[in-house]
Amino acid sequence: MTRKPTILAVDDDTDMLTLVSAALMREGYDVATETRASAVVHAVRTKKPEGILLDLMLPDGDGLKLIAGIREITDVPIIVVSGKDELIDKIVGLEMGADDYVAKPLQIRELAARIKAQLRRYAELKSSAQVAPDTATFGGWTLDRAKMQIFRGDGTSGDLTVKEFRLLDVLVRASGRVLSREQILDMARQDDINVTDRAIDTQITRIRKKIGDDAAHPTMIQSIRGVGYAFVAPVA
Repeated sequence: MTRKPTILAVDDDTDMLTLVSAALMREGYDVATETRASAVVHAVRTKKPEGILLDLMLPDGDGLKLIAGIREITDVPIIVVSGKDELIDKIVGLEMGADDYVAKPLQIRELAARIKAQLRRYAELKSSAQVAPDTATFGGWTLDRAKMQIFRGDGTSGDLTVKEFRLLDVLVRASGRVLSREQILDMARQDDINVTDRAIDTQITRIRKKIGDDAAHPTMIQSIRGVGYAFVAPVA
């Protein structure tokens, strides 16, 4: 019997959890719930969810900080569910490693559709990763897709976040091609184009600093004015 995908829903509003759980179970998911930040990391380790719904306003912790802890364990889609609907909150959530952002009050059908889209994209990403080489080398770095990290020749890590790694991997796979921000967003599973165009530029800046690519005279990631970015360094 095929195992149903598990969604971990984290919210201190128990009525909301009941509503969301019932709706998602009707859609064919198993649902695990938590109401406190302190229990989330343990739940991720033990329940091994295929997707996570995370409220930012928890009584015993900051949901944004939780994202970093979750990303140390898994790269499954995280959808932030929050009463905060300011643009800056969305940007910060996505830059911290979330994959999507849904504002309260929730539209259950929209939420279910977004979960489905994220799980499909995640499955496609994993599928493409299985047929791609495990590593790629460029500019003194080795990109390790199994570990979702880059390493110098001496084995030290470049300390990329999951979000940064996905973006860099997209550029490396398309080496020599110019990609628009929209293409990068789509290929890196970063859904909300309205708020993540700016996030892409911010992440590119951070990646350049980590890989030692001078933004004024880039030799690896080149900005194409009015279009997007291209990875121009030789890749082996």
